[in-house]
Amino acid sequence: FYYLIQKKLLPPGSKLIIKLVSQKTSDDYLFIPKESVVWSHGKQWVYIRNADAPKFLRKPLENPHETENGWLIKQTNLRDGDYLVVDGAQLLLSEEFKYQIKNENED
Repeated sequence: FYYLIQKKLLPPGSKLIIKLVSQKTSDDYLFIPKESVVWSHGKQWVYIRNADAPKFLRKPLENPHETENGWLIKQTNLRDGDYLVVDGAQLLLSEEFKYQIKNENED
């Protein structure tokens, strides 16, 4: 951080001890384990099991904050109670895009 001092009371290079005060927000955050996150097109994605049908939906992580064991995200397009795929997310991504790969034998 930089702070502009209007008066010449402190010599240049002096050390300051400051206290930063931030306003608390009421945002809810969710923890996403790193095993659940797949990368595609430069973005992080997770798969959610659809409760109404036997399908999996790929959803982007919006503004994720990386932690040691995963990601923290604001609770926006993911909700408490969603069934997050933890094991096999990379396999689902491969299945989703496998039909875009041309078969060399079909010329």
